[in-house]
Amino acid sequence: MRRIISAIALWLPVTLLAGGTLTFPFSAEEAGSWKRTGGTDCNVESGVLIVDGTHWDSKVYRTVELFPGASYELSVVGRGKTVVKLMENWQKNLVQLPISGTGFHAASVSFRTPAASGKLILCVQVNAEKGRAEVKRLAITPVSEQEPEVKSPADSTSGVVWRESFSTAAAAEKLGAEFLAGGGPDGMNCVKFSGTTGELQLDTNLLRGRIVTVEAMIRGEELGGGTLMISPAAPAGPGEYYPALRADKGSFDWRKFGYSVRIPDYAGKLKLRFLHAGKGGNAYYADVKLSLSPLPAPFTCRSDAPLQKVPKYRGAMIGSLRGEEEASIREFGEVWHGNLVRYQFSGGGRENTPEKYAAWGERQMEALDRKLPLFEKYGIKVIIDLHSGPEAVNEIQQNVGVWNQESQEMIVALWRNIARRYRGNPNIYGYDILNEPLEPAYVYREGGALDWNRFAERIALAIREIDPDTPVIIPCSVGGNPVGFAGLRPVNIPNAVYTVHFYLPHNYTHQGVNGAPMIGAYPGVNSDGMVWNKELLRRALEPVVRFQKQYNVPILVGEFGVARWAPGGEQYLVDLIDLFEEYGWDWAYHAYREWNGWSAEHSADPADLNRQPNTLRKTLLIGYFSRNKR
Repeated sequence: MRRIISAIALWLPVTLLAGGTLTFPFSAEEAGSWKRTGGTDCNVESGVLIVDGTHWDSKVYRTVELFPGASYELSVVGRGKTVVKLMENWQKNLVQLPISGTGFHAASVSFRTPAASGKLILCVQVNAEKGRAEVKRLAITPVSEQEPEVKSPADSTSGVVWRESFSTAAAAEKLGAEFLAGGGPDGMNCVKFSGTTGELQLDTNLLRGRIVTVEAMIRGEELGGGTLMISPAAPAGPGEYYPALRADKGSFDWRKFGYSVRIPDYAGKLKLRFLHAGKGGNAYYADVKLSLSPLPAPFTCRSDAPLQKVPKYRGAMIGSLRGEEEASIREFGEVWHGNLVRYQFSGGGRENTPEKYAAWGERQMEALDRKLPLFEKYGIKVIIDLHSGPEAVNEIQQNVGVWNQESQEMIVALWRNIARRYRGNPNIYGYDILNEPLEPAYVYREGGALDWNRFAERIALAIREIDPDTPVIIPCSVGGNPVGFAGLRPVNIPNAVYTVHFYLPHNYTHQGVNGAPMIGAYPGVNSDGMVWNKELLRRALEPVVRFQKQYNVPILVGEFGVARWAPGGEQYLVDLIDLFEEYGWDWAYHAYREWNGWSAEHSADPADLNRQPNTLRKTLLIGYFSRNKR
């Protein structure tokens, strides 16, 4: 049975709507009925409650009385520096809903009233030391307490799993949008946002650990940016990352929008956010749906062999070496004591036909062939790193454009050629099949291009048809970040290695890179509301540790580093490498004689472009590399 609210407004009349929703009409004559703290000004303009404050406790408030122990949803449409709270008493919050920004934004949160009493304090508060909070809709709605619908487990589901066609005005009202019956393409219903945003809560149970394609029909009028995306209500772990498709701008007629995001298996509450009009203009949405890509075949190739407890290979990503090949390779092996390099096949993004990409791959192999005898001479194993597919990479070399069948065919064909060339070569550590895949541009189509899990398995199986022995190195998706392991599936081949890249928190390790702001020193640097130290680095690696324990597979850290001018960078590297050593993972520092910003041979001065004979960073790396001699 659906419960109906019993509501008593002590200071402001309320409207009890059919279906039991408690709403608060904002009119000029009623503004004075809200109680307020000192230094707080409150008025109503055009149906919007406006609260101006001069201190952190600036708020207006009233009481509501709900059924004890019952479930409700608090929904708000607001902007500015706003937080709406329901409090059991002045010392204890029950729920709070923060909203910010220049455009009106719809948000909601579910809650259950205390069993002892349903009397609560409702507050609209300025969420800043000084500023303005604005609310144009505020409602409390009872939530059905019937047993939830039983859905198929995510592992047995693919195709469309959720759809919103806006068949009634209720969905538009919940989003804080305008409902337009028949206003969409081909006479479909749609919703309109005018300089505002909105969000809907999703069933996370259906999405965890899967690649989710978000699609909609969208029309824009003078849009300043924004997108349609899935994001967490609150991050469930450090480094949790939900990349979105780049923003649509300007004016355009109805067109198809589509992007994909990989959901961690530990994700908390998720929301679908309608953000196109958040930076101005009008955005129209119709026929919004979520689809799941099929999973690869079940994992059956598990080995029970014990994993190494101490790294055997410690090395670095290596650059072109620019004419000093033997001297640099000799120094890395004999002076630095590195015994592993991750060798890049880079620049393939411009070679976007099968003939051009195959010719580019041949040139990369010829260049490696010249260096292989030198690597072997100085005791250095080689990872062949396919750093770029035949499509665009982004500014940090993540593969964002390989989500079409033509590109995927080219990559598979190249790996067949590489496997034929290097099978049986004992100096090859492994085949790293694609650098940092990032999937937002992928859109699931039955019979179409493959998402990363299925594409990785296809590449690996193609290699194994030719080379049965050389390790195949499988990157995680989400740009190589540890969170990618929370949605990665192992491939069914023997002798596979799984690789992670680590630059968390990204705005610390990349501060000063390409004009990024400087944000502070490690340990203690604050990023995304978290204070980073060694224990937070450990927590960020937990998806990788869980994956390794679940499937009993070896892990390689294929890249990690920090800009040479980042304060505390040496301590960051020590803490991170100590974790790799603790877990027994082989690792490769980024980078040796590549771009000087990552160099261990340059000083902390960004203007100093000369290699130094000794630096603190070089000394600490050589200390770890020296363990290779034991």
